[in-house]
Amino acid sequence: MKRLIMAKKGPSTIQDRLHRIEGQLRGVEKLILMKEDTQKILGQMEAIISSLQSAKLELVKGEMKKSLLAQLDGVVAMLK
Repeated sequence: MKRLIMAKKGPSTIQDRLHRIEGQLRGVEKLILMKEDTQKILGQMEAIISSLQSAKLELVKGEMKKSLLAQLDGVVAMLK
């Protein structure tokens, strides 16, 4: 019997998030071309905005962590 190997759930990379956003944008483009309900399109656009804000937050958090760790390394070096 074959076993299914599931992808490990874990933190998404910024690139993963951007790929999902890209797919969401293509979906909105299709909705517009199909002349779907405006409320449906706007709902999808809000989801895209939320996804972009989330990706931005992750990018900022990563930079802050890198900066804090570098400062901490400097303090540790001074204490030696």
